[in-house]
Amino acid sequence: MISFIVQARSGSTRLPNKILIPFYREKCILDLLIDKLMQVEGTQVIIATSVNSNCDIIETIAMGHRVPCYRGSENDVLQRFIDAAEENKAEKIIRVCSDNPFIDLESINRLVNFVKSSKTEYDYVSFRINGLPSIKTHYGFWTEYVTLDALLLKRCLTSIPNRADVQVIVIDDCSCEAEQVELKKMEVQFHNVQFVYSNENKGGGHARNVGLQYAKGKYVLFADADDFYHDSLNALLDDYKNERCDIVYFNADAVDSLTLQHTFRADRLQTYINSTNKSALRFLFPGPTCKMVRKELIDKYQVKFDELKAINDVTFSYLVGYYAKDVRVDRRIIYCITSRPDSISFTDSFEKDLIDVEVLARKNQFLKEHQIPVFDEDMLNPIRKGLKNGEWHHLKVYFNVTRRYGYSFFSILFQIGLKSIKCRIRNYLLLSHKY
Repeated sequence: MISFIVQARSGSTRLPNKILIPFYREKCILDLLIDKLMQVEGTQVIIATSVNSNCDIIETIAMGHRVPCYRGSENDVLQRFIDAAEENKAEKIIRVCSDNPFIDLESINRLVNFVKSSKTEYDYVSFRINGLPSIKTHYGFWTEYVTLDALLLKRCLTSIPNRADVQVIVIDDCSCEAEQVELKKMEVQFHNVQFVYSNENKGGGHARNVGLQYAKGKYVLFADADDFYHDSLNALLDDYKNERCDIVYFNADAVDSLTLQHTFRADRLQTYINSTNKSALRFLFPGPTCKMVRKELIDKYQVKFDELKAINDVTFSYLVGYYAKDVRVDRRIIYCITSRPDSISFTDSFEKDLIDVEVLARKNQFLKEHQIPVFDEDMLNPIRKGLKNGEWHHLKVYFNVTRRYGYSFFSILFQIGLKSIKCRIRNYLLLSHKY
């Protein structure tokens, strides 16, 4: 479903309460706007306003029309918009300004029908007026379509401190023309950000490798576009800017991108951060985020990301962990990991499972050859699933892969049995502690 999100507040400095003043037949602008938008079939209307008490009347008007009203930050308009979308599970959004009483209903229907009928998943769609996106004309007749993804990228960029010693690079992985229009708008808004446009769509691993070619700083940090940093990042950068450490691992929390409820995705990292065993962070934490890596180390050992459809960051993570000599652990929560059901991390397919087995078998072979007493048990997950579901053809392919890296059928079964015993012991200890 497409959602209209109407940004509305009463605190205008030039004309306070302008959207609440009777405008036509005793109806205010906000009333007229909601009435017009509710005529568009197959959509929902959401009002996004401030928590300030002078906006109580806006919530009352929304209730009168039986449309949801989200109340958020007074000053952080972008975060209020994102929170309104997430609370109402809105993925496809048409942005509407509340002070546009002359918005054209026919154009809105054209925009909605275009998005619904298009086979392409656009991040941004707008009307072009005299060669410009309609948002730049200020006529007030048209709206623009944007996905939650595009809004989340803005949130991510906003969360990064604007400082002279920080270089911010965004890699566009071959977006379509309409999506690049939105990115071009961001270039104007985020003048401290360098946007790099790739002509090929090769996935996250390729995009990060391109980013490394442009990186000039002492340290390198990575962020996923739908995640964000906490304010504590500024202090972290200050504390380590004059240090010569190879890697600084830092803590994170995790929320569901739609419900904002706590999720499990940072639990493993938090366990590793709070333990005294740095080997777990260096060799078992696979993500590219939540670590600050010295660029000199990356260049010296020519460490790259795998350019695969899944888990393209595993090899980079264990190699920088292996080559790093001075490793620091900072327990402050610096980063927020968000999760969404359509993420590749939650996609379940034989193709992804096969990539998992291949990459992790190669990793475990590397750890064994370099006498590192660590075994990544995630390699076993697709095999255990295959055994449970009787996917014998899949299992045959998996075992052919593991055999190439020195893991026979019997050694894999031994590792699965060992993991099962560990789980039973762990559950017994937890039960004993509870009672």
